[in-house]
Amino acid sequence: MQDVAKLAGVSMMTVSRVISNEAKVRDKTRDKVMAAIEELDYQPNLSARSLASAKSHLIALFYQNPSEGYVGQLLIGALSKSQSRGYNLVVSSLDETTDDVETALKALVRRNKIEGIILPPPLSDSQRVLDILMALNIPAVRISPQRDDHPFPFVCMDEAQAAFDITEHLITQGHRKIGFIQGHPDHSGSHLRYEGYKRALEKHHIDIRDDYIQQGLFTYRSGFQAAVNLVTLADPPTAIFASSDDMAAATISAAQKHHLQVPSMLSVVGFDDAPIASAIWPSLTTVRQPILEMAERATDLLIDALKKKPETEQEMETPPEQNLENILEYQLMLRETVAAA
Repeated sequence: MQDVAKLAGVSMMTVSRVISNEAKVRDKTRDKVMAAIEELDYQPNLSARSLASAKSHLIALFYQNPSEGYVGQLLIGALSKSQSRGYNLVVSSLDETTDDVETALKALVRRNKIEGIILPPPLSDSQRVLDILMALNIPAVRISPQRDDHPFPFVCMDEAQAAFDITEHLITQGHRKIGFIQGHPDHSGSHLRYEGYKRALEKHHIDIRDDYIQQGLFTYRSGFQAAVNLVTLADPPTAIFASSDDMAAATISAAQKHHLQVPSMLSVVGFDDAPIASAIWPSLTTVRQPILEMAERATDLLIDALKKKPETEQEMETPPEQNLENILEYQLMLRETVAAA
């Protein structure tokens, strides 16, 4: 670092600020430092920085979600953003339903010297996990929580409205017998997507049939069984809204097993726009949830909070005002799995 500072004609403190990606550096100075770093092939030592600053520069993403596509996009977004800002990311599954979740969470935080945590659903709504982190005074950012009355900030999209829009798309194609495969009951998104589905049917005066609503768990296997239950009804639906792409892909497989062509005999829509949505045939009409962007925004919010956090921060007592910039836009991806009824 001394060599970089000497070559760039700046102080070591300025070099440190550039490496940490702090905003209080003029662009011209930053360019000089970056040029010196490149010329000297300087590789910052995170361990040394941690010892010098008494900070670990480690943040964590804890997850409890069975959808591999969803978790994978979260990890890509959080990893790329944390690395670009000079932090390393620790990733671990966490089952908040176990008796020893408090012991496990405290051990993970203390062993790895975690400075802050990203919580995707369903952990973002887990009162047990939130209480433990508040007691430990560990900053956290939540992704897609159902509750907005907690001091930890959050990033989200309007899942209920997105579900309404994708259901209404089926209705505009003439479908009035629309089945629905729910997600895991412990996930807030499951309830929000069901709410949007019901609201669309109610708006268009379509009866909500209990036999058209099947329970899934966001997994392929659960989606397959739920779809089989729907397509083998005496009066089956002409369209199925599966509340995740994994379950929608399973629905297409279940339809093919029962000799139903998609979309000519059964229309199918999903939710997330996970990689599987465009990898299968026919390609899936779905809601593009900005999962990667939400992970990036959550990581930015967390690191910004860590950089502002005083050494002896008092516990937060009231929720911050939610920035509308942290409510991200979704998009309907109209592909090949929907046809007119």
